[in-house]
Amino acid sequence: MIQEARKLFNTIEQTLASKAHRKLLRAATNAFLQANGNPRPEHAEGASASSLSRFLNEYDWNLRGLIRILRQNINRQLLNLSTQKRSRKHVLKIMLDLTSLEKTGEFSELPIHTLDQKRGLHIVVLYVVIGHQRFPWSFSVWQGKDTLSPTQLALRMLKRIPNHFKSLFQARVLADGGFGSDDFLEGCVALNLPAVVGIRCDRRVERVGVERFDPAVETRLNTLKTRGTRVELHGCNVPVWVSWFKLKGKRKDGRFEWRYVVSTVKASGEAIIRWGRERWRIEAFFKTMKSRFGLDQFGQRTALGVYRFLTLAFMAFLLAFWVTLDKPDLLIDLDWAVVAGEARDAIMPEVRLGALRAEVHRLEALIEESRVLC
Repeated sequence: MIQEARKLFNTIEQTLASKAHRKLLRAATNAFLQANGNPRPEHAEGASASSLSRFLNEYDWNLRGLIRILRQNINRQLLNLSTQKRSRKHVLKIMLDLTSLEKTGEFSELPIHTLDQKRGLHIVVLYVVIGHQRFPWSFSVWQGKDTLSPTQLALRMLKRIPNHFKSLFQARVLADGGFGSDDFLEGCVALNLPAVVGIRCDRRVERVGVERFDPAVETRLNTLKTRGTRVELHGCNVPVWVSWFKLKGKRKDGRFEWRYVVSTVKASGEAIIRWGRERWRIEAFFKTMKSRFGLDQFGQRTALGVYRFLTLAFMAFLLAFWVTLDKPDLLIDLDWAVVAGEARDAIMPEVRLGALRAEVHRLEALIEESRVLC
């Protein structure tokens, strides 16, 4: 799949008509594939910070075309998986979550807001996982109060996923408690997408199984005794099946707390818990994107510059991930700096060659200096 990474980058590069733009794309991609968490233009090699800033914020090149190529690449890989002979379909996990890219200072052209006591840019990400393979599919930026909520943005992204996600695979939506609203649960059912979503333990219950409670008596999820129970939530028009589990170390005193999860399709309590825990894989993805690919390190003050920066970060992740498919042993204790370096060497060998030449010159200078001293 190293060849796939090289082919993907070459295809993207050919969408840029200008030779200067292609050079800047290489410099920016090289900075992201350094995987040191700091891909800002001032730390890039092969181009000046000012030219890279103009490449991100001002120059005319097709960001939508780049995104289209990335999705076509992911679709091709998914379709290859769907043709494999199996007794049943692959399970396609569609993970949704909101992450905050914290920022200080003034960004007059950007939707910088405070959410959950975090000031910055807040993005909803749709992340696709199938077996060992994982791909960022789309993201939306929350614009602030009185605009589409994160839940509405998530539903809009789900509506736009390709139909074959549902027809060729067992698709399942996984999301945390931030998406545990009635609208989200009802929206997933309307889209024919089974969903497993975290939910507040104090949600009111109107019916358990076939038993309907007296409206004057409040019954809540945390009073249930049996995992996998079918319930009807107050205000929600679709039935759900509920389960719960202990999550250690989440309280300030280090003790466990109970986490509740609901499924819009019938399942055992153990299966719902297992699906609910799978959602945490997107948390690991966010950690990698920030610590390795610098997702939160944008310094651009225009919306276009930020969208381009974020897209290039996701592209770098995808290029690096292709390396792991050639070497399954890398998936054990995965080091993203290693796989990103291999991707960089594969698609931009001139960068590696330049580094080797610089090292040769350094060693020659040391040898010459030692001769003089002798």
